[in-house]
Amino acid sequence: MSGVDIVEKPPVQPKKVFNDIAEFDGERHLYFGGWYWIRSGDSFENAYVIVLDDGRYTANSVDLPKLGITFKKAPDLKPAPRWSPKHLKRFISGLEPNPSVDDTYDMVLSAYKSYIDYVEPGAPVILALYTIQSYLMPLFDTTAYIIFTGTKKSGKSRNLDVAEQLVFNPVRAVDVTPSSLFRIIEDWQATLLIDESDLDMPDRAVTLRSILLAGYKRGNVVLRTERTSRDKFIVERYDVFGPKIIVAPLGVGHGEREQMIFDRSIPIMMQRTTDAEITRKRIDPKDSMWEEIRNHLYFFAMKRWREVEKNYAEMPSKLDLISREYEKWSPLFSVAECFGLFSELEKYCREKVGEIFLEEESESAEVKLLRYIIYLFNRMESNPPERLLKEEVDGVEGYYISPSSLVSQLQTHYGKENWIETKRIGRIMTNIFGLKTKPLKIVRQGYPYYMLTRKILESLAKKYGINFDNPLES
Repeated sequence: MSGVDIVEKPPVQPKKVFNDIAEFDGERHLYFGGWYWIRSGDSFENAYVIVLDDGRYTANSVDLPKLGITFKKAPDLKPAPRWSPKHLKRFISGLEPNPSVDDTYDMVLSAYKSYIDYVEPGAPVILALYTIQSYLMPLFDTTAYIIFTGTKKSGKSRNLDVAEQLVFNPVRAVDVTPSSLFRIIEDWQATLLIDESDLDMPDRAVTLRSILLAGYKRGNVVLRTERTSRDKFIVERYDVFGPKIIVAPLGVGHGEREQMIFDRSIPIMMQRTTDAEITRKRIDPKDSMWEEIRNHLYFFAMKRWREVEKNYAEMPSKLDLISREYEKWSPLFSVAECFGLFSELEKYCREKVGEIFLEEESESAEVKLLRYIIYLFNRMESNPPERLLKEEVDGVEGYYISPSSLVSQLQTHYGKENWIETKRIGRIMTNIFGLKTKPLKIVRQGYPYYMLTRKILESLAKKYGINFDNPLES
Protein backbone atom coordinates (compact mmCIF):
# COMPACT_ATOMS: atom_id res chain seq x y z
CA MET A 1 0.00 0.00 0.00
CA SER A 2 1.61 3.27 -1.09
CA GLY A 3 1.69 6.38 1.04
CA VAL A 4 1.77 4.50 4.35
CA ASP A 5 4.61 5.01 6.80
CA ILE A 6 5.23 2.85 9.87
CA VAL A 7 6.00 5.19 12.77
CA GLU A 8 8.60 4.27 15.35
CA LYS A 9 6.77 5.72 18.35
CA PRO A 10 2.99 5.66 18.82
CA PRO A 11 1.51 9.19 18.68
CA VAL A 12 -0.83 8.26 21.55
CA GLN A 13 0.06 6.11 24.55
CA PRO A 14 -2.85 5.57 26.97
CA LYS A 15 -2.21 6.63 30.55
CA LYS A 16 -3.49 5.21 33.80
CA VAL A 17 -6.65 6.84 35.06
CA PHE A 18 -5.99 7.55 38.72
CA ASN A 19 -2.22 8.03 38.91
CA ASP A 20 0.42 8.32 36.19
CA ILE A 21 3.03 10.55 34.57
CA ALA A 22 2.00 12.83 31.71
CA GLU A 23 4.40 14.29 29.17
CA PHE A 24 3.71 17.60 27.40
CA ASP A 25 5.57 20.77 26.44
CA GLY A 26 8.83 18.90 26.98
CA GLU A 27 8.13 18.24 30.67
CA ARG A 28 6.92 15.29 32.72
CA HIS A 29 4.28 15.70 35.40
CA LEU A 30 2.83 13.34 37.98
CA TYR A 31 -0.94 13.53 38.25
CA PHE A 32 -3.80 12.08 40.26
CA GLY A 33 -7.38 11.71 39.08
CA GLY A 34 -10.70 11.27 40.86
CA TRP A 35 -14.41 12.02 40.84
CA TYR A 36 -15.41 15.26 42.58
CA TRP A 37 -18.44 17.49 42.77
CA ILE A 38 -17.79 20.74 40.91
CA ARG A 39 -19.80 23.93 40.58
CA SER A 40 -20.14 26.12 37.54
CA GLY A 41 -22.30 29.15 38.25
CA ASP A 42 -25.41 27.83 39.96
CA SER A 43 -25.15 24.27 38.62
CA PHE A 44 -23.43 21.27 40.19
CA GLU A 45 -22.15 18.07 38.62
CA ASN A 46 -20.05 15.06 39.55
CA ALA A 47 -17.01 15.25 37.28
CA TYR A 48 -13.71 13.47 36.75
CA VAL A 49 -10.91 15.85 37.80
CA ILE A 50 -7.21 15.60 36.92
CA VAL A 51 -4.70 17.42 39.18
CA LEU A 52 -1.07 17.87 38.13
CA ASP A 53 1.98 18.21 40.36
CA ASP A 54 2.26 21.95 39.61
CA GLY A 55 -1.28 22.67 40.82
CA ARG A 56 -2.95 22.79 37.43
CA TYR A 57 -6.20 20.88 37.14
CA THR A 58 -9.06 20.29 34.76
CA ALA A 59 -12.51 18.74 34.86
CA ASN A 60 -12.91 19.07 31.09
CA SER A 61 -12.07 15.85 29.23
CA VAL A 62 -11.40 17.90 26.08
CA ASP A 63 -8.35 19.38 27.82
CA LEU A 64 -6.76 16.02 28.66
CA PRO A 65 -5.00 15.42 25.29
CA LYS A 66 -3.49 18.90 25.61
CA LEU A 67 -1.92 17.68 28.86
CA GLY A 68 -0.57 14.54 27.21
CA ILE A 69 -3.25 12.36 28.82
CA THR A 70 -5.37 9.81 26.95
CA PHE A 71 -7.23 6.82 28.34
CA LYS A 72 -8.12 3.44 26.86
CA LYS A 73 -11.60 3.89 28.29
CA ALA A 74 -13.54 6.38 30.40
CA PRO A 75 -12.73 6.45 34.14
CA ASP A 76 -14.97 4.46 36.49
CA LEU A 77 -17.15 6.34 38.97
CA LYS A 78 -15.37 4.35 41.63
CA PRO A 79 -13.25 4.29 43.69
CA ALA A 80 -14.39 7.20 45.84
CA PRO A 81 -11.83 10.02 46.04
CA ARG A 82 -9.37 9.57 48.89
CA TRP A 83 -7.85 13.04 48.60
CA SER A 84 -10.48 15.18 50.28
CA PRO A 85 -11.79 18.23 48.35
CA LYS A 86 -10.70 20.48 51.22
CA HIS A 87 -7.06 19.40 51.07
CA LEU A 88 -7.05 19.13 47.28
CA LYS A 89 -8.13 22.77 47.02
CA ARG A 90 -5.35 23.77 49.41
CA PHE A 91 -2.82 22.01 47.19
CA ILE A 92 -4.17 23.70 44.05
CA SER A 93 -3.95 27.05 45.86
CA GLY A 94 -0.27 26.42 46.61
CA LEU A 95 -0.72 26.18 50.39
CA GLU A 96 1.74 23.96 52.25
CA PRO A 97 0.34 21.33 54.63
CA ASN A 98 0.77 21.68 58.38
CA PRO A 99 2.75 19.82 59.65
CA SER A 100 5.26 19.88 56.81
CA VAL A 101 5.31 17.31 54.01
CA ASP A 102 8.65 16.20 55.48
CA ASP A 103 6.64 14.76 58.39
CA THR A 104 4.72 12.36 56.11
CA TYR A 105 6.77 9.32 57.07
CA ASP A 106 6.50 10.03 60.81
CA MET A 107 2.73 10.42 60.53
CA VAL A 108 2.30 7.11 58.72
CA LEU A 109 4.71 5.32 61.05
CA SER A 110 2.88 6.63 64.11
CA ALA A 111 -0.47 5.43 62.74
CA TYR A 112 0.72 1.85 62.37
CA LYS A 113 2.43 1.81 65.76
CA SER A 114 -0.60 3.32 67.49
CA TYR A 115 -2.87 0.43 66.51
CA ILE A 116 -0.49 -2.53 66.24
CA ASP A 117 2.20 -3.93 68.52
CA TYR A 118 5.08 -5.22 66.39
CA VAL A 119 7.60 -7.75 67.65
CA GLU A 120 9.97 -6.83 64.81
CA PRO A 121 11.29 -3.26 65.20
CA GLY A 122 11.67 -2.91 61.44
CA ALA A 123 8.09 -3.93 60.63
CA PRO A 124 6.41 -0.50 61.06
CA VAL A 125 9.29 1.16 59.21
CA ILE A 126 8.80 -1.13 56.22
CA LEU A 127 5.01 -0.67 56.31
CA ALA A 128 5.24 3.13 56.47
CA LEU A 129 7.59 3.23 53.49
CA TYR A 130 5.46 0.70 51.59
CA THR A 131 2.38 2.86 52.17
CA ILE A 132 4.16 5.90 50.73
CA GLN A 133 5.43 3.78 47.84
CA SER A 134 1.84 2.86 46.90
CA TYR A 135 1.25 6.49 45.81
CA LEU A 136 4.29 6.46 43.53
CA MET A 137 3.88 3.23 41.56
CA PRO A 138 4.27 4.89 38.11
CA LEU A 139 7.96 5.34 39.02
CA PHE A 140 8.77 1.69 39.69
CA ASP A 141 9.24 -1.41 37.57
CA THR A 142 8.82 -3.93 40.40
CA THR A 143 7.28 -4.12 43.85
CA ALA A 144 7.47 -6.45 46.82
CA TYR A 145 4.42 -7.86 48.52
CA ILE A 146 4.09 -7.64 52.29
CA ILE A 147 3.05 -10.94 53.91
CA PHE A 148 2.07 -11.29 57.58
CA THR A 149 2.48 -14.62 59.36
CA GLY A 150 1.86 -15.59 62.96
CA THR A 151 -0.56 -17.14 65.43
CA LYS A 152 -4.23 -16.31 65.88
CA LYS A 153 -5.05 -12.99 67.58
CA SER A 154 -1.59 -11.62 66.88
CA GLY A 155 -2.83 -8.57 64.94
CA LYS A 156 -2.21 -9.84 61.42
CA SER A 157 -5.56 -8.73 59.99
CA ARG A 158 -5.41 -5.48 61.95
CA ASN A 159 -2.58 -4.48 59.64
CA LEU A 160 -5.04 -4.64 56.76
CA ASP A 161 -7.50 -2.46 58.69
CA VAL A 162 -4.90 0.27 59.16
CA ALA A 163 -3.50 -0.09 55.64
CA GLU A 164 -7.02 0.26 54.24
CA GLN A 165 -7.18 3.79 55.65
CA LEU A 166 -3.79 4.81 54.27
CA VAL A 167 -2.64 3.07 51.09
CA PHE A 168 -3.51 4.21 47.58
CA ASN A 169 -6.91 2.94 46.33
CA PRO A 170 -7.20 -0.06 48.67
CA VAL A 171 -9.34 -3.02 47.64
CA ARG A 172 -10.12 -5.95 49.92
CA ALA A 173 -10.16 -9.17 47.94
CA VAL A 174 -13.22 -10.37 49.85
CA ASP A 175 -15.26 -7.34 48.74
CA VAL A 176 -15.27 -8.24 45.03
CA THR A 177 -15.93 -11.36 43.00
CA PRO A 178 -12.85 -13.28 41.82
CA SER A 179 -13.68 -12.61 38.16
CA SER A 180 -13.84 -8.83 38.67
CA LEU A 181 -10.60 -8.59 40.67
CA PHE A 182 -8.48 -8.46 37.50
CA ARG A 183 -10.36 -5.50 36.05
CA ILE A 184 -10.50 -3.60 39.35
CA ILE A 185 -6.76 -3.93 40.00
CA GLU A 186 -6.01 -2.70 36.48
CA ASP A 187 -8.60 0.08 36.31
CA TRP A 188 -8.17 1.43 39.83
CA GLN A 189 -4.42 0.78 40.16
CA ALA A 190 -5.53 -0.79 43.42
CA THR A 191 -3.50 -1.80 46.43
CA LEU A 192 -4.82 -5.31 46.99
CA LEU A 193 -5.45 -6.44 50.59
CA ILE A 194 -5.72 -10.23 51.00
CA ASP A 195 -6.82 -11.94 54.21
CA GLU A 196 -6.28 -15.57 55.14
CA SER A 197 -9.95 -16.39 54.51
CA ASP A 198 -9.51 -15.37 50.85
CA LEU A 199 -6.78 -17.96 50.42
CA ASP A 200 -8.93 -20.67 52.01
CA MET A 201 -11.64 -20.49 49.33
CA PRO A 202 -10.62 -22.65 46.33
CA ASP A 203 -12.09 -20.47 43.55
CA ARG A 204 -10.76 -17.25 45.08
CA ALA A 205 -7.36 -18.76 45.94
CA VAL A 206 -6.73 -19.77 42.31
CA THR A 207 -7.54 -16.24 41.12
CA LEU A 208 -5.37 -14.60 43.78
CA ARG A 209 -2.39 -16.84 43.06
CA SER A 210 -2.46 -15.98 39.35
CA ILE A 211 -2.59 -12.27 40.27
CA LEU A 212 0.27 -12.62 42.76
CA LEU A 213 2.48 -14.52 40.32
CA ALA A 214 2.19 -11.80 37.69
CA GLY A 215 1.63 -8.63 39.70
CA TYR A 216 5.08 -7.91 41.11
CA LYS A 217 6.64 -6.69 37.83
CA ARG A 218 5.51 -4.05 35.35
CA GLY A 219 4.58 -5.50 31.98
CA ASN A 220 3.45 -8.86 33.31
CA VAL A 221 -0.17 -9.58 32.43
CA VAL A 222 -2.79 -12.19 33.23
CA LEU A 223 -4.67 -13.62 30.25
CA ARG A 224 -8.33 -14.47 30.78
CA THR A 225 -11.09 -15.68 28.48
CA GLU A 226 -14.12 -13.40 28.85
CA ARG A 227 -17.67 -13.82 27.54
CA THR A 228 -18.97 -10.87 25.50
CA SER A 229 -22.53 -9.50 25.48
CA ARG A 230 -23.08 -11.47 22.27
CA ASP A 231 -22.10 -14.71 23.99
CA LYS A 232 -18.74 -14.95 22.28
CA PHE A 233 -15.42 -15.55 24.00
CA ILE A 234 -12.42 -13.27 23.69
CA VAL A 235 -8.99 -13.25 25.37
CA GLU A 236 -8.40 -10.21 27.57
CA ARG A 237 -5.05 -9.05 28.97
CA TYR A 238 -5.09 -7.62 32.49
CA ASP A 239 -2.33 -5.54 34.02
CA VAL A 240 -2.25 -6.54 37.71
CA PHE A 241 1.02 -4.82 38.64
CA GLY A 242 0.89 -3.08 41.99
CA PRO A 243 1.36 -3.32 45.78
CA LYS A 244 -0.30 -6.16 47.68
CA ILE A 245 -0.53 -6.89 51.41
CA ILE A 246 -1.28 -10.47 52.45
CA VAL A 247 -2.27 -12.12 55.72
CA ALA A 248 -1.35 -15.81 55.61
CA PRO A 249 -0.52 -17.44 58.97
CA LEU A 250 1.37 -20.37 57.40
CA GLY A 251 2.42 -18.66 54.18
CA VAL A 252 0.57 -18.69 50.86
CA GLY A 253 0.81 -22.45 50.24
CA HIS A 254 3.35 -25.17 49.80
CA GLY A 255 3.91 -25.88 46.11
CA GLU A 256 6.45 -24.51 43.67
CA ARG A 257 4.10 -21.72 42.52
CA GLU A 258 3.49 -20.70 46.12
CA GLN A 259 7.24 -20.54 46.74
CA MET A 260 7.45 -18.16 43.78
CA ILE A 261 4.91 -15.90 45.50
CA PHE A 262 6.85 -16.03 48.77
CA ASP A 263 10.01 -15.08 46.83
CA ARG A 264 8.22 -11.88 45.80
CA SER A 265 7.30 -11.03 49.40
CA ILE A 266 8.78 -9.39 52.48
CA PRO A 267 7.60 -11.54 55.41
CA ILE A 268 6.65 -9.95 58.73
CA MET A 269 6.01 -12.15 61.74
CA MET A 270 3.33 -11.16 64.24
CA GLN A 271 2.95 -12.26 67.87
CA ARG A 272 0.22 -11.68 70.42
CA THR A 273 0.56 -8.44 72.34
CA THR A 274 0.28 -7.85 76.07
CA ASP A 275 -0.54 -4.17 75.49
CA ALA A 276 -4.24 -4.03 76.37
CA GLU A 277 -4.50 -0.36 75.34
CA ILE A 278 -3.56 -1.21 71.74
CA THR A 279 -5.95 -4.16 71.51
CA ARG A 280 -8.88 -2.05 72.76
CA LYS A 281 -8.19 0.81 70.36
CA ARG A 282 -10.89 1.03 67.70
CA ILE A 283 -10.00 1.89 64.10
CA ASP A 284 -12.59 4.48 63.09
CA PRO A 285 -12.56 5.22 59.32
CA LYS A 286 -14.29 8.55 60.06
CA ASP A 287 -11.44 9.76 62.27
CA SER A 288 -10.08 12.94 60.66
CA MET A 289 -6.55 11.67 61.34
CA TRP A 290 -6.76 9.33 58.33
CA GLU A 291 -7.79 12.14 55.99
CA GLU A 292 -4.95 14.31 57.27
CA ILE A 293 -2.37 11.57 56.71
CA ARG A 294 -3.69 10.80 53.21
CA ASN A 295 -3.45 14.49 52.40
CA HIS A 296 0.24 14.35 53.26
CA LEU A 297 0.71 11.16 51.22
CA TYR A 298 -0.76 12.78 48.11
CA PHE A 299 1.16 15.98 48.75
CA PHE A 300 4.46 14.12 49.24
CA ALA A 301 3.95 12.21 45.98
CA MET A 302 3.20 15.41 44.07
CA LYS A 303 6.08 17.43 45.47
CA ARG A 304 8.83 14.83 45.89
CA TRP A 305 8.25 12.30 43.08
CA ARG A 306 11.19 13.55 41.02
CA GLU A 307 13.50 13.02 44.00
CA VAL A 308 12.19 9.48 44.47
CA GLU A 309 12.60 8.80 40.74
CA LYS A 310 16.20 10.04 40.86
CA ASN A 311 16.92 7.84 43.89
CA TYR A 312 15.45 4.84 42.06
CA ALA A 313 17.60 5.49 38.98
CA GLU A 314 20.75 5.70 41.12
CA MET A 315 19.89 2.76 43.37
CA PRO A 316 21.92 0.09 41.47
CA SER A 317 25.14 1.80 42.59
CA LYS A 318 23.99 2.19 46.20
CA LEU A 319 22.10 -0.96 47.13
CA ASP A 320 24.21 -4.11 47.40
CA LEU A 321 21.49 -6.64 46.57
CA ILE A 322 21.01 -8.86 43.56
CA SER A 323 18.20 -10.42 41.56
CA ARG A 324 14.79 -10.72 43.21
CA GLU A 325 15.92 -9.16 46.49
CA TYR A 326 16.97 -5.99 44.65
CA GLU A 327 13.67 -5.88 42.78
CA LYS A 328 11.74 -6.16 46.05
CA TRP A 329 13.66 -3.63 48.10
CA SER A 330 14.83 -0.92 45.68
CA PRO A 331 11.50 1.01 45.58
CA LEU A 332 11.40 1.12 49.39
CA PHE A 333 15.00 2.40 49.55
CA SER A 334 14.15 5.07 46.95
CA VAL A 335 11.48 6.41 49.29
CA ALA A 336 13.55 5.88 52.46
CA GLU A 337 16.37 8.05 51.12
CA CYS A 338 14.03 11.07 51.00
CA PHE A 339 13.65 10.83 54.78
CA GLY A 340 17.27 9.99 55.65
CA LEU A 341 16.32 6.39 56.42
CA PHE A 342 18.62 4.52 54.04
CA SER A 343 20.91 3.13 56.77
CA GLU A 344 18.04 2.21 59.08
CA LEU A 345 16.17 0.37 56.32
CA GLU A 346 19.39 -1.33 55.23
CA LYS A 347 19.73 -2.81 58.71
CA TYR A 348 16.23 -4.31 58.58
CA CYS A 349 16.71 -5.38 54.99
CA ARG A 350 19.86 -7.34 55.87
CA GLU A 351 18.01 -9.07 58.69
CA LYS A 352 15.14 -10.06 56.37
CA VAL A 353 17.39 -11.25 53.57
CA GLY A 354 19.43 -13.21 56.13
CA GLU A 355 16.30 -14.90 57.48
CA ILE A 356 15.25 -15.94 53.97
CA PHE A 357 18.76 -17.13 53.15
CA LEU A 358 18.89 -19.31 56.27
CA GLU A 359 15.48 -20.75 55.48
CA GLU A 360 16.54 -21.60 51.93
CA GLU A 361 19.83 -23.04 53.12
CA SER A 362 18.15 -25.28 55.67
CA GLU A 363 16.87 -28.65 54.56
CA SER A 364 13.63 -28.57 52.60
CA ALA A 365 10.41 -30.17 53.79
CA GLU A 366 10.62 -32.99 51.23
CA VAL A 367 14.13 -33.99 52.36
CA LYS A 368 13.10 -33.99 56.02
CA LEU A 369 10.02 -36.07 55.23
CA LEU A 370 12.01 -38.51 53.11
CA ARG A 371 14.62 -38.96 55.85
CA TYR A 372 11.93 -39.81 58.37
CA ILE A 373 9.89 -42.21 56.23
CA ILE A 374 13.07 -44.12 55.30
CA TYR A 375 13.88 -44.32 59.01
CA LEU A 376 10.31 -45.49 59.64
CA PHE A 377 10.50 -48.05 56.82
CA ASN A 378 13.72 -49.54 58.22
CA ARG A 379 12.02 -49.93 61.60
CA MET A 380 8.99 -51.57 59.95
CA GLU A 381 11.18 -54.14 58.20
CA SER A 382 12.97 -55.08 61.41
CA ASN A 383 9.82 -55.02 63.53
CA PRO A 384 6.71 -55.19 61.29
CA PRO A 385 3.74 -53.36 62.78
CA GLU A 386 0.58 -55.36 63.36
CA ARG A 387 -2.01 -52.86 62.13
CA LEU A 388 -0.46 -51.49 58.95
CA LEU A 389 -1.70 -52.19 55.43
CA LYS A 390 0.87 -54.51 53.89
CA GLU A 391 0.78 -55.48 50.19
CA GLU A 392 2.97 -56.20 47.18
CA VAL A 393 3.81 -53.88 44.28
CA ASP A 394 5.43 -55.55 41.25
CA GLY A 395 6.24 -58.53 43.44
CA VAL A 396 7.92 -56.31 46.02
CA GLU A 397 6.46 -56.15 49.51
CA GLY A 398 5.77 -52.77 51.01
CA TYR A 399 3.79 -50.87 53.60
CA TYR A 400 0.96 -48.37 53.13
CA ILE A 401 1.08 -45.32 55.34
CA SER A 402 -1.26 -42.32 55.63
CA PRO A 403 -0.09 -38.69 55.99
CA SER A 404 -2.34 -38.18 59.02
CA SER A 405 -0.55 -40.97 60.88
CA LEU A 406 2.80 -39.27 60.28
CA VAL A 407 1.98 -35.83 61.71
CA SER A 408 2.49 -36.52 65.42
CA GLN A 409 5.62 -38.60 64.80
CA LEU A 410 7.18 -35.89 62.61
CA GLN A 411 6.34 -33.21 65.18
CA THR A 412 7.97 -35.29 67.91
CA HIS A 413 11.14 -35.55 65.82
CA TYR A 414 11.34 -32.13 64.11
CA GLY A 415 9.15 -29.98 66.35
CA LYS A 416 6.05 -28.11 65.17
CA GLU A 417 7.37 -26.87 61.83
CA ASN A 418 4.89 -25.27 59.41
CA TRP A 419 5.15 -27.97 56.77
CA ILE A 420 4.10 -30.77 59.11
CA GLU A 421 0.40 -31.03 58.33
CA THR A 422 -1.62 -33.68 56.55
CA LYS A 423 -2.30 -31.89 53.26
CA ARG A 424 1.29 -30.73 52.81
CA ILE A 425 2.67 -34.22 53.46
CA GLY A 426 0.18 -35.66 50.96
CA ARG A 427 1.21 -33.15 48.29
CA ILE A 428 4.88 -34.02 48.76
CA MET A 429 4.20 -37.76 48.53
CA THR A 430 2.07 -37.25 45.41
CA ASN A 431 3.77 -34.47 43.46
CA ILE A 432 7.42 -34.75 44.53
CA PHE A 433 7.90 -38.41 45.39
CA GLY A 434 5.68 -39.44 42.45
CA LEU A 435 3.31 -41.73 44.35
CA LYS A 436 0.31 -40.67 42.26
CA THR A 437 -1.65 -43.68 41.04
CA LYS A 438 -2.74 -47.14 42.17
CA PRO A 439 -1.23 -49.18 43.66
CA LEU A 440 1.29 -46.57 44.88
CA LYS A 441 -1.57 -44.38 46.14
CA ILE A 442 -4.91 -45.71 47.34
CA VAL A 443 -7.87 -44.29 49.26
CA ARG A 444 -9.41 -46.16 52.19
CA GLN A 445 -12.41 -44.76 54.10
CA GLY A 446 -11.78 -41.34 52.58
CA TYR A 447 -8.09 -41.16 53.53
CA PRO A 448 -5.11 -41.45 51.14
CA TYR A 449 -2.43 -44.09 51.78
CA TYR A 450 0.98 -44.25 50.09
CA MET A 451 3.04 -47.37 49.40
CA LEU A 452 6.57 -47.48 50.78
CA THR A 453 8.87 -50.11 49.28
CA ARG A 454 12.62 -50.58 49.57
CA LYS A 455 13.03 -50.09 45.82
CA ILE A 456 11.13 -46.80 45.77
CA LEU A 457 12.84 -45.41 48.87
CA GLU A 458 16.34 -46.45 47.81
CA SER A 459 15.81 -44.66 44.50
CA LEU A 460 14.59 -41.48 46.26
CA ALA A 461 17.44 -41.66 48.80
CA LYS A 462 19.98 -41.76 45.97
CA LYS A 463 18.39 -38.73 44.26
CA TYR A 464 18.44 -36.69 47.46
CA GLY A 465 21.84 -37.84 48.72
CA ILE A 466 20.46 -39.59 51.82
CA ASN A 467 22.23 -42.53 53.48
CA PHE A 468 19.55 -45.24 53.36
CA ASP A 469 20.91 -47.15 56.36
CA ASN A 470 21.29 -44.02 58.52
CA PRO A 471 18.74 -41.61 57.01
CA LEU A 472 18.49 -39.20 59.94
CA GLU A 473 22.19 -38.34 59.75
CA SER A 474 22.86 -35.15 57.74
